[in-house]
Amino acid sequence: MYGLKHLPLLALTLFSSGSFAKSTTIGLQTAKGSRSVSVPLDTCHLIDEDEVYTVFTSRYCRVFVGTVCNGRQTLLGKGEHSTEIPVPLGSVYCES
Repeated sequence: MYGLKHLPLLALTLFSSGSFAKSTTIGLQTAKGSRSVSVPLDTCHLIDEDEVYTVFTSRYCRVFVGTVCNGRQTLLGKGEHSTEIPVPLGSVYCES
C-alpha cells in the first residue's frame, strides 16, 4: 500500500525526465555576461548574439552566423570553445 501512494510521483518523474532528453543546454559568454540557453535537439534554434567570446557545449553542435541555420558554420565538439575576438552567433543546431 505504501508503494502505491508514491507511484504517481515516480511516473511524473520519469515522464518529465524523458522530456529533458530532447534538449540540451549550452553556455554563452558575451560582453554583457554569461548565460545558459536551452536548445532543442535536431532543430535549428535562434540565438541572435552579436559578440560571443565563449561557447560551452555538452553535445556536438553546429553554430551558424545566420539566424535560420544558414551562412558560415562551425561544428563544435563537447567542451569549452573560446576566442579573444568576439564572433556573431545567429543560430545553433545540436545533434542528438
